[in-house]
Amino acid sequence: MLPRQRSSSLRRKESKLWIYFFLFVLTQVLISFFLHEEVEPANNGNFLTILSISKARVKSDQNGIKGKTLGQVVNSGEEWGDQVGDGHHENTRISDDIENVEVTKYRELQTESSIFMENLIDNHDIHLDGKIDTREVWEHLERLPLWAKEYFDWHEDQRKLLNETNWRNFKYLVMQCVREDNHCGGISDRLKPLPLLLLMAHRCKRIFLIWWTRPYPLEEFLVPNAINWTVPAYLPLAIPNENGKLATSNHRMLRWSKSEEIIIRSKVQSFEGGQLTYENETDSTYNEVFHDLFRLVFDPSPAIARVLRREIAEAGLVPGHYAVAHYRAFYARASRRPQFIIKSTLNAINCASQLRPGGPIFFASDSLLALATARDYAKNNSFSIVTIENQEPLHLDKAENLTERNPSDFYSIFVDLYLMAMGRCLSFGQGGFGRFGLLLGYNSTCTNRHTWNKHLVPCNWTDATEIKIDTE
Repeated sequence: MLPRQRSSSLRRKESKLWIYFFLFVLTQVLISFFLHEEVEPANNGNFLTILSISKARVKSDQNGIKGKTLGQVVNSGEEWGDQVGDGHHENTRISDDIENVEVTKYRELQTESSIFMENLIDNHDIHLDGKIDTREVWEHLERLPLWAKEYFDWHEDQRKLLNETNWRNFKYLVMQCVREDNHCGGISDRLKPLPLLLLMAHRCKRIFLIWWTRPYPLEEFLVPNAINWTVPAYLPLAIPNENGKLATSNHRMLRWSKSEEIIIRSKVQSFEGGQLTYENETDSTYNEVFHDLFRLVFDPSPAIARVLRREIAEAGLVPGHYAVAHYRAFYARASRRPQFIIKSTLNAINCASQLRPGGPIFFASDSLLALATARDYAKNNSFSIVTIENQEPLHLDKAENLTERNPSDFYSIFVDLYLMAMGRCLSFGQGGFGRFGLLLGYNSTCTNRHTWNKHLVPCNWTDATEIKIDTE
């Protein structure tokens, strides 16, 4: 009996192990499916036909941009469109006609920073005479769902009515990240819930606002564009017992938004940013709407815009004419072996070259060694690779002495993000920042992974001359 009992016990243990292994594999498959993280094939003919260009054309693009401001660059041809063209558009600017006093100081400077509104207009062939009515802009955006257009109209009307004597007659949905919060996450964690929050604000007739002071007010980096999301000084968000409920999950945010509570604050942290909930609530997809929603809600602050204009002109990057490689070296760790950083950097750039054979490629990373490696790789091989930072970008939530630094210390985060968003295709690895840049870009399907489950996905450099293009 004893040997038989042992055998039976072993079989039970083995069965349990196989069950655990099966559940683990199933979990990984489901996560990959729901988060849309599958690796796109590197030789997809749809985008290679469009994006593969000769070295001579790359050189011509680079020479043509030198010395131009960003405003000139984005109106010089195929700036953000889907097809090559020689047409030019008039340089248009967003008007300063929102009259709310809380946003006036930002709107007065917005003619200097309205980069994305210019390109929303250009990309959709919207030609408007005289002042730009922002309503006309979003009405012409075909990818923007009807609910968003209706909400932007409604939001603008409500802000014109709102004042310090009648504010209790309205309801609010506030995206929050303040200094008193122990954790807010990085920029992607904070802003990825945007589509879901706007959808619920529309459904529940709430005025959408952003209350962000950690590490500094959001307006230091991003300013209102088509709608005024700044918090009026008279709204008691900092006063306990008067500042409403704080939702830290999508479930609570959805449920409380439907209540009669005047103020609902949201600080939801989830890796998928509310994507699954959003797509369960509406017919439009999260990836389709994020691009235009972000550009209508935000513009870079004047300070960020000035850096962007300078960096793009000096680097010779044409928006829509380059690929991006993002490598997060210090994801969930404080250090990494130099040899691994070097190897990962070269692989990330090579993977990006499969999306844009021959380059140009903009490389972004949180590692000084990675940035130096990219520059050496470009110099030693005459590759068109661009980096802009000589210091490691800080994390918005984890940098040492977070609230004692200057706002300018964090500019590189937003400059990297905007340059990633201006690229045509993107190769990414670990962390949410690279995925966020892909969301903001103009083709969220033009992507591949240079790292998968902490392992490198090997790539070789792909030159434009290696790709045959049918010119007939």
